[in-house]
Amino acid sequence: MKIRKKITLTFMSILFISLLIVSIVSYIIVKNIVTLNALHNLESISIAQLNYLENIDEQNLERLKLVTSRTQLRISLQAYNKNPEKQYQTKMNKILYDCKSPISDFKEISVINLDGVIIASTNEENIGTEHLDKDCFLRGQKENITNHFFLDKDMNLDIHLSGPLILDNELLGVLLITSSGDKITKFVTDYSLFGETGYTFLVVKTDEQNKFLTSQRRVRGKPTKYAYTNYDDFGQISRKVIEKQKGTYKILYDYLNEPMSAVVNYSDKLEIGYSVRLSREEILTPVIRYRNLLAIISIFSLLITFIYTFWGAKSITKPVLKLTTLAKKISGGDLDQKIEIKSKDEIGILSKAFNTMTGKLKQDINKRKKAEQALQKAYDEMEIKVEQRTEQLSQANIKLQELDKLKSMFIASMSHELRTPLNSIIGFTGLLLQGISGKIDDEARKDLDIVYNSSKHLLGLINDVIDISKIEADKFDIHFEDVKLDGVIEEVVASISKDAEKKKLKIKTELPEGLIIVSDRRRIFQCILNLMGNAVKFTEKGAIELKAVKKADVLKVTVTDTGIGIKKEDLSKLFKSFTRLDSPLKAVTSGTGLGLHLTKKIMTNVFQGEISVISEYGKGSTFTLDIPLKQRIEHGERR
Repeated sequence: MKIRKKITLTFMSILFISLLIVSIVSYIIVKNIVTLNALHNLESISIAQLNYLENIDEQNLERLKLVTSRTQLRISLQAYNKNPEKQYQTKMNKILYDCKSPISDFKEISVINLDGVIIASTNEENIGTEHLDKDCFLRGQKENITNHFFLDKDMNLDIHLSGPLILDNELLGVLLITSSGDKITKFVTDYSLFGETGYTFLVVKTDEQNKFLTSQRRVRGKPTKYAYTNYDDFGQISRKVIEKQKGTYKILYDYLNEPMSAVVNYSDKLEIGYSVRLSREEILTPVIRYRNLLAIISIFSLLITFIYTFWGAKSITKPVLKLTTLAKKISGGDLDQKIEIKSKDEIGILSKAFNTMTGKLKQDINKRKKAEQALQKAYDEMEIKVEQRTEQLSQANIKLQELDKLKSMFIASMSHELRTPLNSIIGFTGLLLQGISGKIDDEARKDLDIVYNSSKHLLGLINDVIDISKIEADKFDIHFEDVKLDGVIEEVVASISKDAEKKKLKIKTELPEGLIIVSDRRRIFQCILNLMGNAVKFTEKGAIELKAVKKADVLKVTVTDTGIGIKKEDLSKLFKSFTRLDSPLKAVTSGTGLGLHLTKKIMTNVFQGEISVISEYGKGSTFTLDIPLKQRIEHGERR
């Protein structure tokens, strides 16, 4: 991608991301502000309407008290109850007419005796009508009731006001007033504060279960009629009204499953619930307009920025492209190129620096060529010397190999010549010690023991030297056969048991029973014996434990002692030839320093295995042999 496109794309991406972030954040903020303002307006309307309802209720209560307090009405009722004559009824009717005339909201006023029958009324047609089971009559005997809402035959809202008629603490009957609900209807259908879709919805519980009196809904901007509605036909909003879950809700769904914001309220005094609601679509209309305006402004800003950025990128990249073209020519070896850009900005400075660099580069190349010529000459001379030295080293290496062979042959020959008389000395000394040539005194036996042991030690040393020489000369013979591990271990233990008994050391063995392996019996015996011999030699008390464990195709043999241990700094010297480590027992123990060296040579060079050691000075050591093998027979475990 060209630099001009990169610059344009970078600036456009930055602007786009910035506009996107600002637009999203501002949209969310505006949306929240508009929603909160709408909810606050609904809350204000709800509070005002609750106050209005309670004022109407207080006014109705005062009017009810005013009528029930008429003394002549109560006296006439008392007289009528005792003697039901027409004159008392006529007098009560006249008093009721007088009470109804100045109050336009009152549709009808009636007096009900304790038998639940209307005995006086402003509507004489209702005289004789029974109200014995009516809620307004039953409750009206106990207290003043102003919240019995119902619908007349034309489905208009009316209110029953009822209260007890008492004279001299005697309940005479119940006053029943039918009042118009037009004032409530007027404020319910007043949509001046609600925009296009908002309205107030009343829900009043009736005497029937799950049946409620509901006010007009606003459909297409116009109110519907009052109605009786079943609980199952309500939406989320009205159900919260019925359940008295007062509060402000951002989103609830109405009976048509339309999302609306609503304030739910309930008057315990009037036992009437209502909700003030407004559709979410209307609330978010200004937000949607704001969003569309943001989109238009963003697109226009991106277009203007693209034109300006494209023009600016062109003016920036033109000298850069010129620099690139000249740089290609210079990289091709044409160092005589000059960049002529006269601007005083960073690109002008870069072009001057480029020209300076080209001049210095030309000088450096000339110097480098001279240096290369001198270096080549020195290299050629050095190569001649290296060839001469290589030839000399090759001749010296041949001589060293010949000397090494002569050394090995000499050691093998001398060792053979030494072993012959030593075997004779050991053999004849053994015969003397057995008394075959006659009895010998104790002094002579002691001397012969020294000769016998020294000869055996020397023979072992010679054998070790011969083995090491054969390994280094790659002429070490190894004979693989079926080896019973039990027999090898028993032979090793028998070889060191006498020395162990002298020190009262316990010998413990743990190995798989009946294990037969394919290996060189003599060399396995030699390696394990070296480790066990050293363990006895450098352990004064305690025990020596020999374990053999088969893991896959490897025989793992460990020898653990409770001897003097090895210092950390001496571990690196442990397997070197003719090396004996300093220890408290060095003066009283014999050795040449070849045992561990030979064991390591056999393990690594012959068996292709490993030998390792873990030791803590003063507490003991554990040597481990990892011997590759092929298992033939495996049974249980013997300890």
